[in-house]
Amino acid sequence: MAHPAFSYQSSANKDYADALKLNHVNIEIFDVFDSTESFYKYRIAKLANVLHINTRPSVVRRELLFLSDSMLTPIRTMESANNLRELGTFQRVHFSIDTVNNTYGDITVNVKDHFSTDIATSFSVEGGSIRAGLGFHEFNLAGRGYILRIDASKRADRSFKKAVFINPRFLGTRFRNRMDYIKFKDAELQYFGLNKFFYSQEIRWDMGIDYQKFSGKQYTYLSSDNYIKSDYSLRQFQTSYGKYFGKQTRFRIGLKHVFKDEYWIDPAKRDNSHDWKSHKISTTFGGIRRKIAVKHNIDMADIEEDVHTGFLFNTGIGFEIPERGTNTHRQIYTLRALSAKSITPDDNVFFEVTHGRIHQKRAEIEKITNVRFTYFTTRFANQTIAAKIELTDLDTPYPSKQEFLGETTGLRGYENRAFIGQRRLLINLEDRIFSNIQFWFIRLGGSLFIDSGKIWGEDKNFGAEDWHTGVGFGVRLGIPKFTEGIVRIDFAFNLDKNKFSSLSISKGSYFNVLYPIEIGVQNFGRFITN
Repeated sequence: MAHPAFSYQSSANKDYADALKLNHVNIEIFDVFDSTESFYKYRIAKLANVLHINTRPSVVRRELLFLSDSMLTPIRTMESANNLRELGTFQRVHFSIDTVNNTYGDITVNVKDHFSTDIATSFSVEGGSIRAGLGFHEFNLAGRGYILRIDASKRADRSFKKAVFINPRFLGTRFRNRMDYIKFKDAELQYFGLNKFFYSQEIRWDMGIDYQKFSGKQYTYLSSDNYIKSDYSLRQFQTSYGKYFGKQTRFRIGLKHVFKDEYWIDPAKRDNSHDWKSHKISTTFGGIRRKIAVKHNIDMADIEEDVHTGFLFNTGIGFEIPERGTNTHRQIYTLRALSAKSITPDDNVFFEVTHGRIHQKRAEIEKITNVRFTYFTTRFANQTIAAKIELTDLDTPYPSKQEFLGETTGLRGYENRAFIGQRRLLINLEDRIFSNIQFWFIRLGGSLFIDSGKIWGEDKNFGAEDWHTGVGFGVRLGIPKFTEGIVRIDFAFNLDKNKFSSLSISKGSYFNVLYPIEIGVQNFGRFITN
């Protein structure tokens, strides 16, 4: 089937099953608003073009898997388009191939920029508790593809300031660099990561280096409104390496080493300090088979969305070896499986299972399983119906490790961490309705939703009682010219209290229906990583 992002001009109508030798690779970059659009006549559109710095051709060129005087194959073309879309800086990616003869040809890469600067705002009222945030986000700094995010957030329990810088191609290499700095009133967190993951059927290896440091007060929640603060420090250094083999189905063998230096004091018992230095060595084996479908308009913004379909499996085993003071070696076992399938051009399903467990002295001390099923359909005119069912089962003797249910975990209309337990079931159903009403370049839409869930402890059996449900409606503002193309305003009605108890303003989809399928370094579960 022809890829909809490509057009081919050829008098011979050649089917490009074979490789094509390229003479030239031409790159064309279009403004956020161009003269072919009806909105271009307004001054605000021209002002946006002036304020925006267009992506540099070198940024586009470094994502391509082909160059002038190289061989072009259909798989290289499709994967190059996917690499460009994953940058998140383009409204449109289009390739045009013009053949000179049956063997040689030229290719033109057309991309159209998003307006990449965003003043990020978020606000929510949950049962009288207010959370607010303000930030500056730039997703294409100076046209070089860099990402800069500066945020400040105020919450009832803890406020913070955060800065994030991401360089997708560190020093021009295939390594992705990320640096985080988070400042709390009583703590700070620093992170540096350098990871190579560049999807291609021709990739042979990946690797990563990560370092993080935390010092200050650690908050441990014992219930929805009860927490303790501990003196806590952490230094962690991680390296990973993966080797790939196979063609249609890619397989990866990975090896990871983690050094952890951890210290905290229990404030309830000052002499109960924990000083732990350890090395964790783990290996993983996984496989992936992936194909790409495009042109899925799931959230009102008229941009091409990649739906990754295929399957992934990944298993791992690790050993945590203490450096001193104890011989309590630990074994970590993990499993992740994900299947994504387009049932019809309008219906897509995603199914994911993750499982992890820790053993110490041949006894199981922690186990977590998470199952998630997501479905969405676009078969109805101007609508997307999305549904998600997620089950989490945590088994651990530590009271500080709990699951929560509330606003930020998917139950709109309730306070954050309203309910606590070790087993959680959550069901979300949302009808996203698009309209043809448009103000300037902003398209108006709405949503109807139902969130229902329950949470219980390991000492209770699953039953029909203790279900908590929120229903509501929302306004959606589609702004496809911007990198974060959806603004959400949700009003939620709490059926336990029979009143509207939540108002939230934020950006992006409430729960995603598109998941990237990657075989690289993964985290499994909430507490267990391999």
